[in-house]
Amino acid sequence: MLNRQNELIITAPTGMAAFNVIDTTLHSAANLPIGNQKKKKIGNKAKDWTDRQYLIIDEVSMMDCKMLVNLNTNLKEAKRRPTPGCFRSSESLY
Repeated sequence: MLNRQNELIITAPTGMAAFNVIDTTLHSAANLPIGNQKKKKIGNKAKDWTDRQYLIIDEVSMMDCKMLVNLNTNLKEAKRRPTPGCFRSSESLY
């Protein structure tokens, strides 16, 4: 076996969608704020992203611009890649 199961994470912005893809919510995986909460840093979740190379987001149409910005910021922090531009820290599939 290639032992690459930690390179991929499948997420969804809602709990029901996450349940249907048998994985986790995007908020939980990337430590995103819910509703009007203040922006959260990736914090302890950064170690979960060390080997992750691919992020699949189901129901991406449920995401707003603010959520995409927060996701990009937290992924850059987790991957320790403060590169300019968006989503250069992981391959994102929608």
